[in-house]
Amino acid sequence: MGKNKTIKKRSLSELRQVKTYGYKPPVAKKVKERPLEKWEQELSDKANNKSNLKQFRYDKRRAIDCKLIKRSTTHKGFCKYMVTIGEKDGTTHQQPVYGKDMQDALSRLLWHERTEKVVKVAEKGNGTPVIALALVALAIPAIYTAVTDNPIYLLWTVGILVTGFIITSLWENYVDKAGKLK
Repeated sequence: MGKNKTIKKRSLSELRQVKTYGYKPPVAKKVKERPLEKWEQELSDKANNKSNLKQFRYDKRRAIDCKLIKRSTTHKGFCKYMVTIGEKDGTTHQQPVYGKDMQDALSRLLWHERTEKVVKVAEKGNGTPVIALALVALAIPAIYTAVTDNPIYLLWTVGILVTGFIITSLWENYVDKAGKLK
C-alpha cells in the first residue's frame, strides 16, 4: 500500500481557509548566510579535522568540558564535577571540583586558583615591607594627632590596622585548611 503518512491535524479556521481559498503550502523564507568569522572558521575546521595538524592553542585557560560525576552523600546539595581545562600551551588536564551546581563549582575552582597565586607571591617575600608600611601608617596619624591634640585620628588608624591583621589571619587560616584537604 505504501508508507504510512502522518496527517497534520488542522484547526477549524485552517480548514475553512482551505475550502475557501484552496490549499497553498507554506513558503519558507530564504535566509542569507553570512560568511564565517575567523574564530568560527577555525572551530569549524577543527571539528572537521581540516586544520593543518597544528595543536590548538588558547590565548587564556579555558574550561572545555564539565561533567557531573556524583552527588555528595556527606554534604547534602553538593555535587562532584570533573572539569577538563585547556591550558595556554594547548595541553589539557582534568580536575575534580565540588559545588552546589556547575556554576558554583567553577567559581570555587577559580577562587581556589586565585588564592594559590596570591599565596605564592606572599611566600616569596619577607614581611619587612608590611612592617614598614604599618609603621608609616601609624607615624603619620601620630604626628597629626600631636599637632591637633585630637586622638581620634590615631584611634581610627590603630583600629584599621588591627582589623587588617585580623582579616589577614582569618584568610591565612582559610588557606591553610584548603592546603590540608589536598
